[in-house]
Amino acid sequence: MSRPRTVLALDIASVSGWAVGPIGVPPLLGSVKLIGKGVEDGAIGAAFIDFVTDHIELFHPHVVAYEAALPYGQHKGAKAGMLAFGLIMLLKVVCWRRGLSCVPGNVSTVRAQVLGNGHAQKSDVVAWVQEQGWRLPEVFGAPDEDAADAAALWAFSSGIRHPSKRRAA
Repeated sequence: MSRPRTVLALDIASVSGWAVGPIGVPPLLGSVKLIGKGVEDGAIGAAFIDFVTDHIELFHPHVVAYEAALPYGQHKGAKAGMLAFGLIMLLKVVCWRRGLSCVPGNVSTVRAQVLGNGHAQKSDVVAWVQEQGWRLPEVFGAPDEDAADAAALWAFSSGIRHPSKRRAA
């Protein structure tokens, strides 16, 4: 008997949201701050590799989904954009070494398919996750938006669609 297909979804940034679990079961959700400000990019990359490797070894996903980087110039500065592209490359290396499928999800496509609105805001994603009854952690007393973004990507990668986006049988 094979085990259920497990998805690991990542909202990659200096604070990375994650969602993981078998399809059909509410995912586990969280986020991790890779390292504080003023640290060399190499240290952030090393922390990211450790984080991803630990999650792969712990949860044994069949696929790793990641939020695709925004086009150049749409990040909160050039350094943030370079970091996003660099962390994605590191993720691809880790997945390649383990023979894991590593697939991007465009944020607007994910939100359109899962929430029914490609222009949904982070607060809308948080509300959707809470409506699903999934356990969304808090950060400093507020819902974890990074974990919520990862949860929407996990849902998308698991085949969950908004009723308006489902195909007729």
